[in-house]
Amino acid sequence: MGGQEGSRGYLFQAVISAFNSLNDDKWTYVQIEPLTEYEKVDISWEYPNSQRKVVQVKSSINPFSKSDIISWATALYNDINDALSYEIILIGTVSDAVQEAIKKSNKKEEALDSFLKPIIDKLIITIKNYDPDSLKSNVSTSLNKFISDQGFNANFYTIDKIADSIVLQFLFLSISGTKISRSTFEDKILEWLRFNFATIFGKVYNNRLDISFYNAEEKLFQKEISELRYENLTDLPLVFDEKRIIEDLINEISHIQIISSTKPQRRSSLSSLYQNHTSISEWSDAGFSIKDQGKISALIEKYFNRKIDAIFFDVGNLVQPSVRVISSFGDRKPDYTGSDSEKLKKTKLDELYKKLIGLEDLCTFLIQFENFQIIPLALQNLGGVHDEKIRVLIKLPKSVTVLKHNQISPPSSLENLKKFNDDYQLIEDILKCSCDSNVKEDTTNYFHSQTLDLDFMESEQNRINNKQSIFTNVVSCIFNFTFLEVIDNNQILEFSFKELNPKENLLFPCYLFIKSDNDFSIKYEITSKYLSEKTVGELLYNVNKNS
Repeated sequence: MGGQEGSRGYLFQAVISAFNSLNDDKWTYVQIEPLTEYEKVDISWEYPNSQRKVVQVKSSINPFSKSDIISWATALYNDINDALSYEIILIGTVSDAVQEAIKKSNKKEEALDSFLKPIIDKLIITIKNYDPDSLKSNVSTSLNKFISDQGFNANFYTIDKIADSIVLQFLFLSISGTKISRSTFEDKILEWLRFNFATIFGKVYNNRLDISFYNAEEKLFQKEISELRYENLTDLPLVFDEKRIIEDLINEISHIQIISSTKPQRRSSLSSLYQNHTSISEWSDAGFSIKDQGKISALIEKYFNRKIDAIFFDVGNLVQPSVRVISSFGDRKPDYTGSDSEKLKKTKLDELYKKLIGLEDLCTFLIQFENFQIIPLALQNLGGVHDEKIRVLIKLPKSVTVLKHNQISPPSSLENLKKFNDDYQLIEDILKCSCDSNVKEDTTNYFHSQTLDLDFMESEQNRINNKQSIFTNVVSCIFNFTFLEVIDNNQILEFSFKELNPKENLLFPCYLFIKSDNDFSIKYEITSKYLSEKTVGELLYNVNKNS
């Protein structure tokens, strides 16, 4: 291939890439001259589930022979044997006989060659005129439609210049081999248009709102994202600090020295000593029951990988009255009788038991979120003017399970509830994405309903119920969206945003916690005070089938 012919071949590649990319709205990534085993792929379009359409572009002023076409298609198939589809694009002419053979192949009636029979349903052969101006005109037509779909208008000469520029961009891509996403492709066109052809934009462009996934780890806005979910929430600092306290407590208890117990004799002497106290009829062992010892041992082994022997629970001769004496001040603490070391160990064991139950409760609360996939969304103002009264409808397939705020099980221990209710940031860090230099947090509609915290109430269960009510109110404020209805097998969620400045990005008030076994698309609609018409779009969420 001569230098001039080779240059023309790269030009045709770029033109075909631009034309097909503008006309196909299903692809997620495009790459020119991708690195493959046999380097037979000129253009590769990726689709959901990593499926690919691979293309070879051939141009010639001489008629293409059937054998050449078979050779190119075979080489393409050998290079990528699991593609979604294969296409040979011929820029030039063919004989009538070859034209007939191509027609039969495209109609799936007869393969060009026996080797190509396995892919006859995937193979298409396209013939285009050997006319660069005509091909570029096709790009201009597709570009005009794309720009129109975005709400813009441009005259013929402007469209022609833009088409030339896009083809040039694809030429650069063929040199670098860079793979770009569809969202990047579209955004680059619009950004390039804005800076180079500002005269075609009025207020229409200035009112551009959009929705994207926000990849916080890479600080990227994406139209397609792979499954996200929490892992090892029980390694959070909140849990780590609690485990450290408990471990110190275990070690402290292990070092308390206790004389071997002689409880039967001790109980007898104490009964004699207190025989005149009618409020105390009997004394009992103050140690933990076998059942409670087993529970404590199991929790220590579960969270600390330590085995506890029976001596760990020995409190010596420590006893307590079977019937507790309640003073007029409401003191319900047991009246332990024994040595100082016995009382200390019992107090520490009681504290350990309470802490372990609290740890189990905390971990159970956190682990429930690991059962869901996470959808992080952001609202973007890509235009140049302030907008307000923004309403977003998110449409999820009915098959996708969406977690509602009243389905979240709150902690059940007073201590854990107090932690979360005293510091809302703890639950916010779990339920919502954190703001950074790219995105800000929406606080305009965000407030916590206040519920009277009646800590002075006598009943412990009432205190728990009251604190759980406070916790649920906090969660409902974070889950600041409304389930509207189900239409056409889509469940519709409504979000409202007060305002958004130009070039700013705003996080949705919370993650969407969902369950889905399959990839799915998220359709959305945006209306606002200044949008001239409703903005619609679609996102793709890819599910890890092995999770």
